[in-house]
Amino acid sequence: MTFFQKRSIALFLAVSIGMVIVWMAQTEVSLGASVIGSDLPLIEGARIIKEKHFESLHQVELEVDLPPAETAEFYNNAMQARGWPKGRILSIGKRSAFILKRQSGQFTLKAEAKDGRTLVTIALVQMPQANDGEKATETQPLQEQQALKGAMGNGSQARTAPEKAVGLPIHTPVADHRLAMFAPNIKKNGLLEADRPLVIHFSQPVDPAFFNFTITPEETAWAPQWSTDFRRVTLVPADTPAPGRPLNLTASVLGGPVIQRSIQFRKLPSARQLAYDLKCGRIDINQAARYRILRLFRPGGVPESYRPERAPASATPTLIEVQKNLDRLDEATRREIMPYLLSPENPDSIWHSRFFPGNGGQKTHKGFRLISTAWADARPLRDIYHTDTGYTLVIWGEPGMEDEVALAKRMVAKTKMYERFERLLGRKTIDKGDNKLKIFLVKELIDEDEDGSVQSSLGMCTASGAVPTIFISTSECETPRLMGATLAHEMFHAFQAAFNWFSPAWLMESTAVWAEDFIDKTWNTEQDYIEDAFEEEAGRIWPLDTDEEKAVYGLYLFPYYLTKINPHTDSVIRLIWENRADGDSAIASIENAVADLDDVWKAFSLATLDVEPEDGKMPDTLGEHGGFDPLFLIADHGFQKLTLDQNGIATGLVDLDGYQSAYFEIANSLQGVDAPAVSFDLAPFQKHADKVSVQAIIHYRDGRKAYEDWSDRDERLFCLNRDDQNFSRLHVVAGCSDDDLEIIEPLAIAPQPTARCCSGTLALTRSFEEREQLESTSRISAYVTETQSRHTESNRSITLRLELDLSERIAPEQSESLDLMESRVKDTDPDQVKMVRGFMENIIKTPQARIDKKTGLMKVRYRVKHCRIANAGGSKRSRSRGERTDSGGISNQWDINYGEHWSARGLSEESRQRIEQGRIRADIYYDPDSGKIQWVRVPQLDVDMMVDQHGSGYSRRRTQNGYETIPKNSNETKDAVMQLTFSSGGKAREGLPMDPVWRARQSSGMSASGKACIENPIDHEYSEPNKKGFRKGMLTESFEWSLNLSDEPADQ
Repeated sequence: MTFFQKRSIALFLAVSIGMVIVWMAQTEVSLGASVIGSDLPLIEGARIIKEKHFESLHQVELEVDLPPAETAEFYNNAMQARGWPKGRILSIGKRSAFILKRQSGQFTLKAEAKDGRTLVTIALVQMPQANDGEKATETQPLQEQQALKGAMGNGSQARTAPEKAVGLPIHTPVADHRLAMFAPNIKKNGLLEADRPLVIHFSQPVDPAFFNFTITPEETAWAPQWSTDFRRVTLVPADTPAPGRPLNLTASVLGGPVIQRSIQFRKLPSARQLAYDLKCGRIDINQAARYRILRLFRPGGVPESYRPERAPASATPTLIEVQKNLDRLDEATRREIMPYLLSPENPDSIWHSRFFPGNGGQKTHKGFRLISTAWADARPLRDIYHTDTGYTLVIWGEPGMEDEVALAKRMVAKTKMYERFERLLGRKTIDKGDNKLKIFLVKELIDEDEDGSVQSSLGMCTASGAVPTIFISTSECETPRLMGATLAHEMFHAFQAAFNWFSPAWLMESTAVWAEDFIDKTWNTEQDYIEDAFEEEAGRIWPLDTDEEKAVYGLYLFPYYLTKINPHTDSVIRLIWENRADGDSAIASIENAVADLDDVWKAFSLATLDVEPEDGKMPDTLGEHGGFDPLFLIADHGFQKLTLDQNGIATGLVDLDGYQSAYFEIANSLQGVDAPAVSFDLAPFQKHADKVSVQAIIHYRDGRKAYEDWSDRDERLFCLNRDDQNFSRLHVVAGCSDDDLEIIEPLAIAPQPTARCCSGTLALTRSFEEREQLESTSRISAYVTETQSRHTESNRSITLRLELDLSERIAPEQSESLDLMESRVKDTDPDQVKMVRGFMENIIKTPQARIDKKTGLMKVRYRVKHCRIANAGGSKRSRSRGERTDSGGISNQWDINYGEHWSARGLSEESRQRIEQGRIRADIYYDPDSGKIQWVRVPQLDVDMMVDQHGSGYSRRRTQNGYETIPKNSNETKDAVMQLTFSSGGKAREGLPMDPVWRARQSSGMSASGKACIENPIDHEYSEPNKKGFRKGMLTESFEWSLNLSDEPADQ
């Protein structure tokens, strides 16, 4: 039996067993029109056990008396008579199966003998035909094999799968450690929120025919909907399951991973439930507006599912949401809602009777019970604060609030918050032309007759007719700290109205919370919202433009970072709001205000990761009220936690939507000589390299901690069998900085051949040091003499670290030849062809050590796979002084200081390309007798340098009125090149084809080092008729190299 036959039988057995398990576990689907008799013949004597239908999918289970092979033959012929192509039957022991495919559908049969009878399972998928003249096409054997394997899964997949993209690499049903499945919307405790779909992601494209799922109990039908790249499937229920109802999900890919989860849909947060019901049409826009108002002021009057655990910290965003939709509401709803949006000075306001008793009295509004006015006959309190800029804050309090009004006035006066906001933003708040901002203190914003189960908002700001009015709940702001912070928060909302009142909640609230810290850095009330910025279970920060009710407060972290840590000042907040006033979208207002926002978000992502040694990047100020300094963000954001298994495999999911960051923690217990090499596959993120960043903090097992930027890398390889590369923990933060970009990519860690580890390193250092002194005297003419002196010191050095790879890359022309060979092979098992190709590639890549004829030494060639500039730079200082004299004395005099600073731009383009193409090699020469390294030879490598030149000093010249001093200043930047190639200038010794300075001074079979130093004196004395002087100094050129090799070759 051939290898191919054995493989087919093994796959058939696995598929057959999988088919029984999957089909028997499928949910019941409502019956439709039967296909038996019309599209599906029935063998005489057959008994129908079960029949299911769902749209174009039909499943029939039969029991017949014929053997499996005869049953399969009957249906193969019968379906061919109905226009289907002839299939190839696979029979093994007591089982037979085959599959037929055409453009308009798929037919699958599996028959198995059991207890003297044959159990038959048939799946028929009928798709609409493209045209009436469709012709049956013969199915190729390999296609039959793949389709047969897929047929053993859930037949409904073929119905909903989109057309495959040409050339898309689809997962095949074999064991593949690279394939991973994720269901990120399912929380750790199995809860699934009703407004989020049940989505399963795959780390690579999957053929829908290989995917199967069951959800029990079978209360409703679930339809899979596939993404066009076959890496995501959404399971859509016909009816949303009831919250709290336990369900069991089993999802699998044939030959791949399995997900088994107990899940249940949980009750949504009240604000999201309201928005979700509005989106689904369960309530209309009028009901939604009414419930949003009731949630704030009379939560007992709304359905329980919309009732908040506590009201939002600020009621302002809710009022804005209602206000911007007023024109879409019917007249009755507007009449009910408007009293809550009006200033208490308006007699129609629900608050009017609290502050102006006897002026119209208490009013009732249909659909709402007004807050009672217990102090109808008492006089309200009123105080005034005049700002330094000529503005007036009028502070009103309910009767009996003398202390509260005094506290509010004291806080605005002490902190000068209005004046500081005005200076920051360059605007005053909008008013009625009276230069006044009204602040109303109420005991609570919630109806006093409520049972107290819902806590009131701290405050709110309304803007009826664009004129803002502030409300403060004194029962929630009893301390100076809370009173001051809430006043600052709501006053900033009042200033926002002067720019763009109808801005999204995340921009309104994040900057308003930031304003609390702006006014007093020791209150630290803003720190109370930090945990709300993160989806702790998902290990990520909420998207910047989220509408999550609590998250919009916690996202103050970003404006805080912009103004406190990033090199921007507080004025960036003004610029953001000015952009908003000019018509920019909320996101665009930030993008247009912050230069290099991609880099800023990248740095912000690392700061929020908050892992040592890159921790503590967001400092704060501590005072009597406590808090954290720096912010302790690692305690709040959570991680996706992964653990390398014994093979070095782990996979997470980077799921980002717009400006967002995700945090990962990878634990590793593998160590020792048998530990594998593992690589992080970063290639998926390179599709959007300018908008997606990946950064890592590595905690090595030897105690070292290191930061690495992986944003521009396709992978990161770790050789865990090496002490210097083995890590115990590793943290990764992935960030996205594009509001229109959704990133759903795996963070895959997979084992690699240990031969991929670097075969060696070669460190090269070249240095130049120059000292020069020049003195000269020249006779310019009979009466004019010039003397000058110059002293110069300079030094430059460059150190490169080369990673060496013992193997060669396959050249493009070699790869093309192999492609041609593979395309011409016919009538041969494709697996065998690939095996031969792999063998040929290994031959090509195997290095050939040989005896060098010129030297008699063994030469082994290493490819330079990577070059890192460890150090490159230098400086030059020079001072030139002199004077010119004539018969009248000194006519001119000068003193000039000149300097240069050298810094590296990077490898030259030519050197970089040659490394990438595998064309730069290091030749290592061994003594064939001792096995020790004797010589090393490396081709030229060039480093592009930037030279900043600067000069300063003066010159003095004689004029008719005395001496005139002229300052001399200059600055210039130029490009230069430093070459690594080093030569002693002498002839090669002992007939060797390299300079003798490359000889190893200390060596073994695995390491060697060498160095050389050449000193070139530049002493020179001269005496000529009109000029004499001397020049002396030294030019020292040194070179040092160190080589360390591994005894294991690398394959890439």
